Amino acid sequence: MNRRSLQVDLPIFHLRYLPIEAVGEAARAIEASGVVDSVTVWDQLTFHVPPVLWTTEHTPLAADLPDLDSMPDAFATLGYIAASAPGLGLTTSPDAARRGPGELMQSMLTLADMSHGRAIIQMGAGEIKQTGPFGHKTTQGLKRFEDQLRIYRRFLENDGPIDHDGNVWKMNQAWLGGSYQYTPRLFALGGGPKLIDLATSYADGFCTMAPCVWRSPEAAAEQIGDLK
Repeated sequence: MNRRSLQVDLPIFHLRYLPIEAVGEAARAIEASGVVDSVTVWDQLTFHVPPVLWTTEHTPLAADLPDLDSMPDAFATLGYIAASAPGLGLTTSPDAARRGPGELMQSMLTLADMSHGRAIIQMGAGEIKQTGPFGHKTTQGLKRFEDQLRIYRRFLENDGPIDHDGNVWKMNQAWLGGSYQYTPRLFALGGGPKLIDLATSYADGFCTMAPCVWRSPEAAAEQIGDLK
């Protein structure tokens, strides 16, 4: 495979128990390797392991890390990474529920400027662990997801204020200014026919997980064919 056609991304997993300087050190080491194009900081309020399982009975790491849920703000952390290792692209994974489309678009454009156009946003419809406990509606994920994608596309394709009469969000002459020095790429994250349909209609790309969504190489090949 041509090296230019292959983009390598590496996650940086950081918890607030560690000094923020550790993020900068990791980013500089990754940049110095010369084989990684970008880094991901997951946009999560809590991690995937239930606290009841994160005990020394199940893992010795629990003695040093009281929990895995003390996650940092992803966008702020990526800003720190951009200052520490300016040669890296920046990737994060917000959902469609926890930020309004105007606020999220502003953050995405800022991230694109920080990375000189090498910003990728992987957006999901919203996990219950990050929506329900914090007061977000858990039944509007795909409706909000569709609004977010359509609004993103309208902001990029219009030179002036935009209107949007959507499933959840209504916009009237919404305006974020005219500076688009760099723009991000917005990928759909997840699975299912509705999400994939929206991805191929409005997004710049698609990403998912295996075996959580794609259970086998054969299933992956079939869905990739459908996407194309």
